[in-house]
Amino acid sequence: MNLEQLSRALLKTHTELGLDAIDLMLLHTVTSKLKREGEATIMPIIDNFELTSRATTHARLKNLIRNGFVGWDGDENNLRVKLLKQGEQYTKLEQLLSTI
Repeated sequence: MNLEQLSRALLKTHTELGLDAIDLMLLHTVTSKLKREGEATIMPIIDNFELTSRATTHARLKNLIRNGFVGWDGDENNLRVKLLKQGEQYTKLEQLLSTI
C-alpha cells in the first residue's frame, strides 16, 4: 500500500465508519491477539496499547464495542473477565478496505 492508498483508506474509514487511525490500530491489536492467542480480554489490551493513556484506550475500546466493531462475552469462570471478539461492523470495515 502506498501513501495515496493509505490516505484514501483513512479518509474512507473516518467518513463512512467514524474510525480514526488510533481506532484502527486498536482494532488491529484486538484482532491480532485473537488470531495469535485465540482469545483477547480487555485489561491486557488496555495495559499494552501504548499510543494513548489507559483511560483513553478504555474509552476508545468502549466506543468500538458500542458501535459494533468489537463484541464481548463474559467468561463463565470469572465474571470480571470480558472476552473480546470481532463485532458485526468489523465485516463492513474489511469490505470497505478491500475496495481500496
